[in-house]
Amino acid sequence: MGENKEEKKQKKQSKKELKKQQEEQLEQKQEEEIDKLLKMLEENIGTQEAKIVKIRTPRPNSLSYWKEALIILLLNVFIIIGINGIFSIADWSNVFKLLFFSLYFSGIEIILQMIILIAFPKLIIKTYGLITLLPSLVAMIISTIFPIFITIRSVPLFIIALVFTIIIRQIIRHFILTIQYRHKMGGKKWLKK
Repeated sequence: MGENKEEKKQKKQSKKELKKQQEEQLEQKQEEEIDKLLKMLEENIGTQEAKIVKIRTPRPNSLSYWKEALIILLLNVFIIIGINGIFSIADWSNVFKLLFFSLYFSGIEIILQMIILIAFPKLIIKTYGLITLLPSLVAMIISTIFPIFITIRSVPLFIIALVFTIIIRQIIRHFILTIQYRHKMGGKKWLKK
């Protein structure tokens, strides 16, 4: 048994080393491609002032996913309840039914968004983040076709209200992220004003 544990440890270490080597090779290939592109750029433009700035973004952890999901959930709940209070888009017998509908809509959206974030991070970069709109659209379609806990008064008005919910939520999230970024970058004076 002692030998099996040692063999397993060696296999794990060799797999880690192999993965590290593959990452280094990939990084080296990327650097070579960037150098080739810069040389082509220098030939076409005739300048040698081009510089490369590498930004390493931290890998998101499970806490950041849960934090993002909680923000989406809370914003959706407050915005949907607020929009329904203004435009009366759905019939509901008590606030809890509207709250459960908000959780239903948010749950679909969060699950789909987490699947995309975890399974397809390169696709997000390739589509310039536009694929992150897909979970919102799918959640909007599912919650319109299968409304749970509420009765929709007008489908077009309901869809417009959900679109407004998504837009307002994105604006608020952008504002929150801007404040967090400025705070991390030393913008504490800006927060105190």
